[in-house]
Amino acid sequence: MTGPDHDDAGDDDELPALTADVIDDDELLAVAVDAFIAANPLACERQAEIDFRHEALRLLPHDTDGMTWGYFVQLDELVNERWADLALDLVRYGYAAGKSQTGVAP
Repeated sequence: MTGPDHDDAGDDDELPALTADVIDDDELLAVAVDAFIAANPLACERQAEIDFRHEALRLLPHDTDGMTWGYFVQLDELVNERWADLALDLVRYGYAAGKSQTGVAP
């Protein structure tokens, strides 16, 4: 892995290979993306912060009818789904770009 947020905590050898079969399968690609995220120290730090804040929100008093809390949870789920979908699309975009540059799959 490379990039400003990677401090060699994981090696590329530890990550699933991005083959054409993986790129074409949402579940396999999601596993590969999750492995990449889990190997990224900054992503792990941010996830810990997100978990901490979610727990803090859960402990706050909620409105009496539950509508505000329910709306927040639905919005949070929608944001997470969007980023999960975008992560898969970004990997596919990068894979296709690499393939178009070299004529073969990276």
